This record gives sequence, C-alpha cells and structure tokens, in this order.
Amino acid sequence: ASLVQDGILLTRFCSRRFVLSCFSLTPLTPPMLHTSARLLRFATCAIAISLVFAAAETAHPFGPTCYGYAPQGAMCAGAAPGGDSAAKHDAAWQSTSSTLAVRASVQGCGVRACWLQRARVAVSASNGDGGHARAGVYTAAGELAGVSEVVEVPFPNTADFWLELPFSGTDLELASQLEDDSMWLVIQFERPVTVIFDTSSTGDSSRIANISYSSGLPGSHDWLAESGRRMLGDVYGSVRMQVDIGDVSVLPGSLPLIIDAPHGGRVRTGWPARASGNLASDTNTDVFAEELRAELGRRCQNRLPTAIIFRVHRQGV
Repeated sequence: ASLVQDGILLTRFCSRRFVLSCFSLTPLTPPMLHTSARLLRFATCAIAISLVFAAAETAHPFGPTCYGYAPQGAMCAGAAPGGDSAAKHDAAWQSTSSTLAVRASVQGCGVRACWLQRARVAVSASNGDGGHARAGVYTAAGELAGVSEVVEVPFPNTADFWLELPFSGTDLELASQLEDDSMWLVIQFERPVTVIFDTSSTGDSSRIANISYSSGLPGSHDWLAESGRRMLGDVYGSVRMQVDIGDVSVLPGSLPLIIDAPHGGRVRTGWPARASGNLASDTNTDVFAEELRAELGRRCQNRLPTAIIFRVHRQGV
C-alpha cells in the first residue's frame, strides 16, 4: 500500500488529471483484493504514462539534440573533447588567417523545431594564447544560418575542454534543412589555438578557407569546394565540433537569478495551431531576455543569470 501511495504522489507530479482517473476506485472486498486492484491499476497507468511521455519526447524533444563529433559507438551528447587515443593535437593546425569548417548531419529540421542553441569546439589543454573565437553554421547549400556570440578562449588550462559558443538572435531556425540533412560547422580564432581533431578520409576532413578572423564570416560560401585540411603528408584531419539544436534555450549562469521567457517563441514548423486559448506570442521577449542577461553580466563583473527561453510560437503550445 505504501508503494502505491508513493506511486500516486510521484505520478501526480507528472499529470494530476490522469492520476485521478486512474486511481478513483470504489472500495472492494476483501481488503487484499482492493490493494491488488490498486497495484494493478497503478502498474497499468505507469506504463501508459511512460509511453505517452516517450512518444512526446520522440515527436518534439524539448532538450537540445547534439549533432557533430561523436566517438565511435557512442553518442554526440556527453562526448569528451579529448583524452582518448584517437585525439590529435596541433598548435599549427589552425591559424588566424584561415577558417575551418566541418560537415555534420542533422535530421528532421523541416518537420519539427530546429533552433540553433550553441556550438562547441574541442580545445587542447596545451593552448596558451587566449584571444577570442566565433562559430557559424551554414546550410548544405553554403548559406549562413547563424553566427555565435564572440567568446574568450580561456587559458591556461589543466585539461582538454569544450569551448562553448552560444547563439542568440531572432532568425536561428533551420527549417530549410529538410531537403538536405547536412550542415557546415565553422570556427574562427583571433589567435592561434591548439584544437583537437581526428584522422579522417578526404571527404570527411575539415575544410580550410583563407578567411581571417578580422574579416568575419561571409553570408555564403562553397565549403565543399575548399580543399581538405591535411595533417601530415596525405593524412587528413577533422576538427572535433558539435552543435546543439532544440526547442528550449538554457543559458547557464552563476548569479542567483533565473530569467524565464516562455511566450516569445518564433518557431511554427511542426507544431499544429491550437484551436483555442491565447495564440499570440509576446513581442520580442526572447530577445529581451538574452539582452537583459548580457547587460546584467556587464554590470556584475561577467557573472550572468541563467535564462530559459522557449523557442516555439504560442500558437502551437
């Protein structure tokens, strides 16, 4: 009976109405039969609820989905930037007069929300020049889809790390990716940085273009036409890069403050319009949340609040 009660409390947290319909039993006799019936009903409801939430997660994952570098036989999310036998380090592999691009596959952005969240590149602990960096995402056709914020490259470091480069702005949806499930992740450094990469075939190698950091990222570029970046001789390399795409932006911070913008989303793709309720999104609250967070960081010695921004238009949710 105590297990049933704990189950009721736990499941009520997920869906109060569903629990009430599941557990509204009339008294049965004898008492043991009543307890068994409640246990059976609870098990049935628990399975049903888990299936409902699993289906919802498959259709519209609220957490960001990671694309790009993944160790062999492992997932992209949670991948370590280095420390494995396949990781290669080279201080001269990237220069300030060039831009690196690596191709990544992505699925389903024409049928569900695909909002650019953040890019990351693997940087070696031996890096010691600092400076700044920016990342970009290009469609398979070579059109610029988004440019990240400029971030500082921290140094010195005691271990290999992911350099995080968040995206912000109002036009970061990748709905055009339906017809071609690939994109280009691009990185520029202000100063030479020791990046981490893997050996690869010519077709999978990082492309290198003579575009300097000071020039910024062009609005369009044929990355496929650029030559692959060689490591030594005929051996090619592919820099470890990833990008997060999803419906909810969670911008981490260290201040004891959370900025929440649930009603200013812009993504309509993949979300049928609701038939009732308030269907109008708040005007620019997504941008205001990002800018307020940045301004607080400037006024608080680079300490930022956490921001949670829902990217789906209110007509769908």
